[in-house]
Amino acid sequence: MNEPIPFQGHDRATGAAQFFSRVQRYKTLLKRRWWVLLLTFGIAVGAQTYRASKTPLTYVSKAQMIVGHRVSVTDSAAAATDENFVGTTIALLQGNLITTRASEVLRAKHLAGAPVTLKISLAPKTSIFILEARGAYPKYTQAYLNACMEEFLKYRDEMRGQSSTDVLRSITEQMGNAQKQIDQGRAEQVRFQTNHMVAFVEEDAKSTALRLNSLQNDLAQLRQEYQLLDALTNTPSPRRASDKPELTVEVREQERVRTQLAVLEQQKAELEEVLKPKHPKMIRVEEQIAGQKKLLQILDTQSAEQFAQRRESLQKQIATKQTAFEEESKRAREASTRLAEYETIKSRIDDAKSLYGKISSMLEKVKIEGGVPVEPVSILEPASIAKADNSGFTKNIIIGCFIGLVFGIGLLFLLDRFDDRPVSFTELQEHFDELILGQIPQDATRARDRKLLPLTANDTRYAYAEAHRNLRSSLIFMAIEGARPRTIVITSAVPGEGKSTVAVNLAITMASSGSRVLLIDADMRKGTVHEYFELGDQPGLADVLGGDTLWDKVIHQTHVPNLSVIPRGKSPPNPGELLLTGADALIKDIYQYFDFILFDSAPVLAADDTASLAPKADGTLFVIRAAYTSARLARNALDLLYQRQVNVMGIVFNSVETNSREYYYFKYPEYYAKGLVTK
Repeated sequence: MNEPIPFQGHDRATGAAQFFSRVQRYKTLLKRRWWVLLLTFGIAVGAQTYRASKTPLTYVSKAQMIVGHRVSVTDSAAAATDENFVGTTIALLQGNLITTRASEVLRAKHLAGAPVTLKISLAPKTSIFILEARGAYPKYTQAYLNACMEEFLKYRDEMRGQSSTDVLRSITEQMGNAQKQIDQGRAEQVRFQTNHMVAFVEEDAKSTALRLNSLQNDLAQLRQEYQLLDALTNTPSPRRASDKPELTVEVREQERVRTQLAVLEQQKAELEEVLKPKHPKMIRVEEQIAGQKKLLQILDTQSAEQFAQRRESLQKQIATKQTAFEEESKRAREASTRLAEYETIKSRIDDAKSLYGKISSMLEKVKIEGGVPVEPVSILEPASIAKADNSGFTKNIIIGCFIGLVFGIGLLFLLDRFDDRPVSFTELQEHFDELILGQIPQDATRARDRKLLPLTANDTRYAYAEAHRNLRSSLIFMAIEGARPRTIVITSAVPGEGKSTVAVNLAITMASSGSRVLLIDADMRKGTVHEYFELGDQPGLADVLGGDTLWDKVIHQTHVPNLSVIPRGKSPPNPGELLLTGADALIKDIYQYFDFILFDSAPVLAADDTASLAPKADGTLFVIRAAYTSARLARNALDLLYQRQVNVMGIVFNSVETNSREYYYFKYPEYYAKGLVTK
């Protein structure tokens, strides 16, 4: 027994996710590189426009010719079919003969111009030819089209005159042949009438047929009677031991016939119950009964000697009738042959007369019409004034648009093949095996000319705020053994991925939950943490690690309760060495005063600072920006961290587009504030 196939829900969901991931990628690609399409589109359209501008302008003149009532010379094949007529007319108008004659006419009128293209078609469901001429000179194009139509009509009339002469000659010859056939038939008819009396031939054929039919009937009756007598004579009767010697053969035969007659009568009675009188079985039984009755009648009236005499008489009569029948059949065949010969002569004469009449009628028709009937083609509309045709220019522009669009799309796809920046959650999973701790959406309220603002207590960027709270929860409730990480480094592969914004907002959300949080700007080269809280950048971490001051002298309490900040300090020439030698002592000194210590570190591939600091912390968050970070560069940065024995807790996917179908989180504002429910 076959087991049911389980439902593969995971495979279907994965396929849908991959599909929408590709759609999102193409949307992002088009949004980011729209200028590629615009560039290719503009180049192609410009090239086609330039090409069209260099192409000589074409002028178009149109005319119409109509076919009048069509006349057929004969009832069938003498006239061309409609299809052949249309094809022949178009071929003549476009052929070298007519176009050459038209060019010579214009040359004689001292009109010169460039070659003209002639296009001819038949209007649907009409007998109107549409003629269209295209040339570089308007007047010449119009005159050329008119000349072509006129030369076609002249050529048709010339051919008509030549054809009329040939047809008259042919008709005259056919009339002579038909008259000759009539004369020959009449002469043969006279000879036949001289040798045979026509009336006697017809009457003899009829009488011979009647006699032959009568002889055939008589012969059939004689043969039937002879067969009955022969059967009676040759059929033996059973003799019983008690039969007396005086019982004759005739008496025994009568008994047998009566017995057979009784049996046939019984069969007829049974058949009458189920069959109609004219049924073949009923007719056959009745014939057998009639034969038995006749035989019984003969037995009652004749003796055995009479049977023998009657048989001999019947044999002689049959032989006589057979001889007469054969002689009569011979005479009938001879009469039929003579009659058929006479009818053939009459038929040939009638056919020749009919042909002569048709040819004579055709001759009269040709003489009346003055020639061979032809298709009455005439000019319906002369050539119109040639006008400039801009369809070629429009066509070139359309072709340019199509080429530009196709080339642009192809170029975008080519660029996409070399682009390994993930734009969706599914693509991120395809490139990285690390745990994805959170997705931070784009802040739609951010202005292009200023820094992204940090979260506030009553921030209206609900999805943005909830995403950071979700990241906080992921860190607090991570499925790991032992103590939760308290010193965390936030870094990225390259600059511009939003690691500082993630660090600031993560620190704010952790402090809002009641935890004592210290945010340290460990990017001593280009750190910007102090700008988010409107603080000065000096003194700071660089001063503490350099031994110029103590950490409690550079710490700043922010407007967010439970959140303290240590800025970057002055930019030292050797930040990597400072972190490598002084980070352990600093972490040990401040560890007991805070629940969480967050380090906003430099990008991994930009400087070696993070590689020196991250191994000293409990864990590291790696930030990847959607549609910005190269997967190859991010993988290189992660491998570098793994080489330094860094505990990479997971990836934060930053700047995710909220309109992506893969982003389902925190899209419901009705859960965050009153009056925001969209009806």
